[in-house]
Amino acid sequence: MHQEIYFEQAMEQSLTEHGGYEQGAPQGFDPARALFPDEVIAFIQASQPQRWQSLVKLHGDQAGEVLLSALFKELASKNALHVLRHGFKCFGKTFRL
Repeated sequence: MHQEIYFEQAMEQSLTEHGGYEQGAPQGFDPARALFPDEVIAFIQASQPQRWQSLVKLHGDQAGEVLLSALFKELASKNALHVLRHGFKCFGKTFRL
């Protein structure tokens, strides 16, 4: 009998053992936004430090929440593939994922 759980397990095993991926901690997942907020912010900080710093200058400690809200709105109005290809706007800056 075929069950989807076995397919999911095989995919996860392949990606983590051979694909360079790491398993995410479920408690870090935001189900309302369907993403890992800390991972998104860490990626933006590492890959686009100047844009991140300009956001921090404007919003201080709330920069992460502002970024995530802008991302969530863009994902809701467009789609994930569009955001991955073109990035998303947050206070006049385009951030890329």
